[in-house]
Amino acid sequence: MEVSNYERGAGVDRRDRRSRLFIINIAPRPASRPRCTRRGTVYTDPTYKTWLETFAALIQDDWHREPLQRIEHISILINGPSRRGDLDNHVKSVLDGLVRAGVLRNDNLKVLDSIHASFSDSKHTDPCIMVQIFD
Repeated sequence: MEVSNYERGAGVDRRDRRSRLFIINIAPRPASRPRCTRRGTVYTDPTYKTWLETFAALIQDDWHREPLQRIEHISILINGPSRRGDLDNHVKSVLDGLVRAGVLRNDNLKVLDSIHASFSDSKHTDPCIMVQIFD
């Protein structure tokens, strides 16, 4: 992905499709499974909740619009320090963060039906997540 060809937050790619690129300087984290107490109450892992809030706050610095109602495609590059976790759980955490930040109305098939995701080791660079949204 060539970052230099895009304006941060609102750009146009070479094929004249409207796109927005976000570079979120945060270590990636896979989504956690819901947990259950001995009494049967279901809850979300507090560290995952904190990560989502931080991710959403970083996105909201660049997003001052209404949530997108429909997008054509989303491309996610996860640049992390280790290959722990499944790629689909990493994608879920990014999508959850985009919904929480108010970038996407929802992450269901009525809003989004095409995703490309890849993972890159960040042993020599700072971890980050790049999200490119085509609408």
